[in-house]
Amino acid sequence: MHSKNTVAVLLLAVLLGIGSSAARSQAPSEYKPISFELLRSYVPGREPPSEVVALDGQQVEVKGFMSAILELQDMKEFVVSFMPPMGCFCHPAMRINEAVYVQMPEGQTINFSQGFIVVQGTLSVNQHIKDEFDDVMYTLKLHQIK
Repeated sequence: MHSKNTVAVLLLAVLLGIGSSAARSQAPSEYKPISFELLRSYVPGREPPSEVVALDGQQVEVKGFMSAILELQDMKEFVVSFMPPMGCFCHPAMRINEAVYVQMPEGQTINFSQGFIVVQGTLSVNQHIKDEFDDVMYTLKLHQIK
């Protein structure tokens, strides 16, 4: 016969999932993390790399910094880049392949936020970019921000 203390410890272990591989392993994320290094590999005027083309229509996660496009309040769209926005002329310009244009879900807005963010959503890759001034390379239909 087990003592009351032993039974209580075993019951607690079962409830907390101690010793269970299911409790220790987390479910895989449905969003594929992508880096700006990969996004920069698509150079305007050149054929996009197959790794970048394969991201079109996929659910991805991008980590970076928010940049406002027009307003700072009630934004329906913004840009995420690998570097924080700077308000000086000494800062290098952001290139077209270093930015992800983010569209908020229909009827939702967000206020500008400083600091590092993680955006998750469905990525569209524009495969017809001719030069640096052509159009948006990457568009993300936002699902959530972390």
